[in-house]
Amino acid sequence: MAAPTKVNNPNVEVLINHKQSALPSENTLETPGRPNKRRTPESPEDLPATSKQQTRQTRHRSTSVGEKGRSASVSTKKTPVQKKTITVQVIEALTSPEVLGKIIPILSDKISESITDSINSSVEASIKALMDEHIIPLKQTLKEQQKQIDEQKEMISKQAHLVVQRIQEEQHLKSSLKEKDKEIDSLHDIVNNLEVRLEHQEQYSRRTSLRFHNIDVPVDNRGHIIHPVNTDDIIVDICKNKLKLDISTNDISRSHVIGKIRNGKSQVIVRFLSYRCREKVYNSKRNLKNDANRIFITENLTKTRTNLVKSLADLKYNQNIKTYWTTDGRVYAKLNESSRRTLIRNHDDIRNLLNASDYDIN
Repeated sequence: MAAPTKVNNPNVEVLINHKQSALPSENTLETPGRPNKRRTPESPEDLPATSKQQTRQTRHRSTSVGEKGRSASVSTKKTPVQKKTITVQVIEALTSPEVLGKIIPILSDKISESITDSINSSVEASIKALMDEHIIPLKQTLKEQQKQIDEQKEMISKQAHLVVQRIQEEQHLKSSLKEKDKEIDSLHDIVNNLEVRLEHQEQYSRRTSLRFHNIDVPVDNRGHIIHPVNTDDIIVDICKNKLKLDISTNDISRSHVIGKIRNGKSQVIVRFLSYRCREKVYNSKRNLKNDANRIFITENLTKTRTNLVKSLADLKYNQNIKTYWTTDGRVYAKLNESSRRTLIRNHDDIRNLLNASDYDIN
């Protein structure tokens, strides 16, 4: 007897009628000449039928069996079909497209989930290992750097406080310096005024003195002056013979050589007993013009006024001014013949004189 065949197509259902119970076995039907042949489930022979149809089927089967019996005796007997085992049936069922279409997505999801879990576990382990290897030391380094930054911030804060203090001190010092500058300027003005007054007093003390230039004095072979030198007699001789003045040693308070000796000539400073006698000699100095010994007379000026006279002499030599002269210790100058005289008290007055065409200070 052949085993029953299960229909693989789920859409086809085998309908079994209660009338089929009278038919031959629903599993197999032995036919003469065709032993153990499996009946096809889809065959009309298995379907319910009327008695007329059953008679026709019986006749048809008899004819078929007779023909087949005769042909079987001639031909070789066929090998009986082996039964399929449960394993084969299971494999065929599992390898069918319908089953594979449903199982493969489920297996794919499960495998994917398993692989994802495995990968996640591996990634987490790798990340943890990397953190232990790199991140943790970096965190420690960052912590140390943050500590250093905090220390630097504290230091900068202290330095900023010190800078603010220094700025305040600097501002205070600047304010103090401004006050000191004002005091210095005030003191400078006072000193200048005092210098001017002192210079005036010094010049006033020289108002009875005159200087005689290019006076012959005795010198040795080394050019040094031979002392003593009777300068009073020398001056009296010049006044009498060259200035035509009735002057004696009684009119001279004191005289002496001053300055350097050059070619046996030097300056002699003379202090007269009276301003009148001094003025008489000074007004007669024009008589020394074209003197053979080139003797000339000047006022005994202070160092400041002597420097002013030297500057004016250079300007006259270069023809920048017309003339200059001194009277009672005062220095005057004229820019040109038609300009008015200018009192020269300092070098600023000389610059103003050169910048003005008609400048006069009395």
